[in-house]
Amino acid sequence: MLKVLNPGFFATIQDLGRTGFLAFGVPQAGALDDYACRAANLLAGNDENAPLLELTMFGGEYEFCADTLIALAGADMAAELDGAPLGNWSSRRVKKGQKLALSFAGSGCRAYLAVAGGFKIAKTMGSCSTHTRSGIGGMEGRPLRKGDLLPMAESAGGQEKNLPGELKPTAVPPLLRVLPGPQADAFSGDVFAVLESEEYLIEADSDRMGYRLRGPSLKHKAGADIISDALISGGVQAPGSGQPIIMLNDCQTTGGYTKLCFVVSPDLPLLAQCRPGDRIKFRAVTEEESLLALEEYKGRLARLREFAKEKTPARLWRLTVSSKRYDIEIEEVYK
Repeated sequence: MLKVLNPGFFATIQDLGRTGFLAFGVPQAGALDDYACRAANLLAGNDENAPLLELTMFGGEYEFCADTLIALAGADMAAELDGAPLGNWSSRRVKKGQKLALSFAGSGCRAYLAVAGGFKIAKTMGSCSTHTRSGIGGMEGRPLRKGDLLPMAESAGGQEKNLPGELKPTAVPPLLRVLPGPQADAFSGDVFAVLESEEYLIEADSDRMGYRLRGPSLKHKAGADIISDALISGGVQAPGSGQPIIMLNDCQTTGGYTKLCFVVSPDLPLLAQCRPGDRIKFRAVTEEESLLALEEYKGRLARLREFAKEKTPARLWRLTVSSKRYDIEIEEVYK
């Protein structure tokens, strides 16, 4: 078991999401930063789609009730294991009774905590992902609470590893690449020039359903309302205010506002690490450019999988000085 001593700001069980049910009004849900989700699971020796914890802004505190291997990826929350610093984008073995504490994110917004074998959570419509608005998924569709006990699968996991720098994402805030949406012609003037002209601020009332933005107003030719049609993560809606909303994984499956564009999928993990008060920019791209971005992202995932499979010599040491424990990594340097 993993015992929740403090659930932090907003912790939920996620995997890569619920597919095949949008036509029935069931949102995708799933990890907002799918790259960090995959990385944490692979570092823990898991399948990429194993259920793990998504921690938002402030990670909280957890106690391990069994020996296991854990991995952290995503936002850096200054993790400590029994008071000793624990590296991000890495996997480490933990002992029964040890406590993991995660503070406020120094950078980024969401961290992912995986345990070897994943959490033993029943699937709902093929996924363990929590969707709080509908009340389905892990822990019966709610965020974690103090005192929750999460069953962990029995697994030895893989090796202790540190992800190399070239496989870690670039810093946020990002430049988001977008493709025209189905109602792009419902806007007046050169609307993409307006969209690209300045930065947009992420508003405080943003969440897993969508990011509300404040910046240059997008003008409609004849109103913002349309007959509701399909809506997916990455869609950029523009209501009557002209202030865009980027839909995320927990968004509803249909929407009645004009959709100017869609954020290309490789940029959504970077967007997921933005938080209220951050600023983002947009850049319109061609279909060919978006396909190239997708191929580059697939290539990075392939390199991530290869790294996770590699058997590396032991380069991690634990040193105790004056009752404090330190993790030390030894790196070979060649001239």
